[in-house]
Amino acid sequence: MLLVIGGIVCTLVMSCHPAGLPPTRGELQTDPQKRQIILAANAAVLRHGYSPKEYHVTYDQGNAMWKSSAVLPDPRLSDCDFQLIRYRPRAEQFGGELWVLVDRNTRQELRFLRLQ
Repeated sequence: MLLVIGGIVCTLVMSCHPAGLPPTRGELQTDPQKRQIILAANAAVLRHGYSPKEYHVTYDQGNAMWKSSAVLPDPRLSDCDFQLIRYRPRAEQFGGELWVLVDRNTRQELRFLRLQ
């Protein structure tokens, strides 16, 4: 399903299991769970027609950006154990940031957002 909320284009994919600072490259290499979540988010970005190589990828530790964002809370996510992965364009431009919410347990895409 495609939604537009306050200039944010959202694609909702809903299936889940109940349930700071970005990690360094070294932490990602030693933490296979974080690496797998990022790989799942990269696959989602590709499915939506974008290339992860064109973005700076951030593992949003503690989902701090999600919690402080203006994106309306989605009650369907309240029982989900998810992780936000942010994609900021490498090329300087206005907007174009991508957010992918990944289920920590199944590595499934829960929500894809393209901020404008």
